[in-house]
Amino acid sequence: MRAAGRPLGPELSGFSSALANYFDLRALPHVGFGLLHGRSGSAKTAAATAIALSCKVPAMIIESEMRPVRILERITASMTGTHIGDLLNGKLSADQIADLMADVVAKTPLVAMLDATTTTLSAQEIGAYAASWRKRHMADHVLVVLDSLQSWSSRALCEIRDEYPRTNTAIDQIMIAAAWAKAFFLVVSERSNAAGENADAAHGKGSGRSGYAGEVTLGLDAAGKYDSATGRVPLNLTIAKNRWGAQYVTVPLWFEGRLQRFTDAAEPHRKAISPITRRRTIEEKIETNGRSAHLDQEPEDAA
Repeated sequence: MRAAGRPLGPELSGFSSALANYFDLRALPHVGFGLLHGRSGSAKTAAATAIALSCKVPAMIIESEMRPVRILERITASMTGTHIGDLLNGKLSADQIADLMADVVAKTPLVAMLDATTTTLSAQEIGAYAASWRKRHMADHVLVVLDSLQSWSSRALCEIRDEYPRTNTAIDQIMIAAAWAKAFFLVVSERSNAAGENADAAHGKGSGRSGYAGEVTLGLDAAGKYDSATGRVPLNLTIAKNRWGAQYVTVPLWFEGRLQRFTDAAEPHRKAISPITRRRTIEEKIETNGRSAHLDQEPEDAA
């Protein structure tokens, strides 16, 4: 158990010891917000949840995309080593699952979850809950994971129909809530169309202000294909912005979906090329060389 009031920082080693090298005691701020963005299916929610579990400070997960029970299933798989499929396919009885989850809840007293999938939570309400959770644990600061910016703001600010002003208003309200609650908001975001496959982009979908106003921006991307033998997929976590330390650094990770676990990769992953980029590259070669080529030909991945 960490002493109340210590800054966020090396406790992130529970998620990735390599990432902790770049986020020391002064690196992750007490108040403000950071962005975690990536394409669909890049394990953004799993990464944000893992950070909340391992940061060793009071943490609150605001889930507006998946019901909290789904998040609890993922946490149970990670902490107990139970394949997540076994929690869903009837292999385990309801009593066995309940016992596993009860054990997980008992071992994570610093983590709370709020369901924003079936109700609307304003930024002010989230701030009030976060402040209460911080005071309950007699801590100076609290981590709030908001999943995701787009899903939450579309409900909480549904009167603003256009995405750009809605996202800007959401960011303003998050910053006010963070300052009032003495909280750091780690906001999960969809990748902007402009950023495309660029993990170095410092903003998410909806508005560039999500990057400009934030303290930290992390980009998460698949770096290769799923390995059926190990059940893992290679990921690259890129520190695209960091007002408190190193940036433009890529941390290679392995993610095992069936156990919802992240581990550091011993060697950097090769940068994967998406099907869209692969086709575009081949078409450019055709145009440049003035000769035909097969569109299913695969260019080499970048080192």
